Amino acid sequence: MSIILDGTNGITSVTGSASLATAGPAFQAYLGTSQVISSATTTQINFNVKEFDTATAYNNTGSTATLNGLSVPAYSFMPPVAGYYQVSAGYQMNGGVETRVQLLVYKTGSLYKRLFDSSANGEISIEGSVLVYLNGTSDYISAYGYIAGTGTIQYNGGSADLTYFSAVMVRSA
Repeated sequence: MSIILDGTNGITSVTGSASLATAGPAFQAYLGTSQVISSATTTQINFNVKEFDTATAYNNTGSTATLNGLSVPAYSFMPPVAGYYQVSAGYQMNGGVETRVQLLVYKTGSLYKRLFDSSANGEISIEGSVLVYLNGTSDYISAYGYIAGTGTIQYNGGSADLTYFSAVMVRSA
């Protein structure tokens, strides 16, 4: 095996028995305003502030946008590179009355994984992660919340520490 390094970007290629996805897409966003999740309604979380987006593949707006020649739905990540992506998300509910809270990842408009599902009451932090394959042409991911009760997602005055949504390519297809 040989590894090629450069002084600026780190590892640029690997040959032999190992492989490396170089410069793969990654993004991280957070909720910049409060958002109410209506009782017993699965609701997309509006992660509207980008911290970074290395491939311009995350749509942080409330309507469909064209990114990298792809039509990306609101608040969704559609990377232009096929591969396996580690997806993480989290949010914190205020001190409302919740009887059940969930954090869900949707892939291309359908439920993919339930990251968190629990009975709770009062302020609660909800988080999770999952590995997902995205095909680089039509697959996208979005994060959703669900509560049975009442509550508002806290956003801590626009700080990224309570609500977040991110993905990073861990291996090419």
